[in-house]
Amino acid sequence: MQNNYARGPYGGAGHGYYPGTGPGFRPPGPTGKGLAISALSVAASGLVSCWILFLNVYAFVTCAVTIGLAIGALLRARVNPRPARVMAVISIGVAVLSVVLAWAVNSWAINAWNNSPGSPQSLRESAPRADGPDGAPGAATYLLPEDVLDQILAQPVVPSGVGTQMGDYEVRLSEVDRDAASTIQQRSPAAEPREDVFVLFTFALRYDGGIMGEREFELTPRLVATDGLAYAPVDCSTGTSLGGSGGPALYGEDSGDYEICFDLPQGTLGEDSRVILGMEGVAEEFYWQP
Repeated sequence: MQNNYARGPYGGAGHGYYPGTGPGFRPPGPTGKGLAISALSVAASGLVSCWILFLNVYAFVTCAVTIGLAIGALLRARVNPRPARVMAVISIGVAVLSVVLAWAVNSWAINAWNNSPGSPQSLRESAPRADGPDGAPGAATYLLPEDVLDQILAQPVVPSGVGTQMGDYEVRLSEVDRDAASTIQQRSPAAEPREDVFVLFTFALRYDGGIMGEREFELTPRLVATDGLAYAPVDCSTGTSLGGSGGPALYGEDSGDYEICFDLPQGTLGEDSRVILGMEGVAEEFYWQP
């Protein structure tokens, strides 16, 4: 039988090649194909879930996992890398697309709910507005629907002079000045109530959370009057519209007073009126009867 392999001068192996060891032969090595397939599978699951409202946050998780697997596949592919690289790039694209779609679906749902009849935003936007004390139309006043007003009046009331815990702070209604025009005019002589009367509420605050306290106490106050209207506060110093929340800076175990002013029609404080305080970072609101 003819020998297909050349022999060396001493009878040993010469310059022939054994099967599978020719010039075009590449030794076995990692292809990255398994990681690429895994990345594509995870990305596909994220694309499927991105249409499910709010549960589609899963798409953000799958996107991160997909990118990790795809990068691993790209780094690992050394033998026949083309299939792994193609699948890795596709999987990253699918994962990013699923995140974009999930964000779009949730944004659409939130906007649709905000604009639906009966939602808090639609009630605020459609409610009759009143001008602020500075004469400019704004969000000083809006009419509360009857069911919302009933819900507010059904909430437990914090007694005046009794402290209640809001986050790390104890809050206590210490004083109510039902005709505070003279007090405010001492600070700003030109201030005049646009409705009938300035009402000034003074809350005593005390940090009760330990040695180190928050730098600012952020309150979101409003007043529901007996006329069924919700009133925003005005600036206690000038009697002009107050645009937003705020509070005194308290450090450590400091205490301080927080004044809240409202410009109200005469006689709108009574049994069916409430001062409402919310606090940034605290879901619960608290109610006082003036």
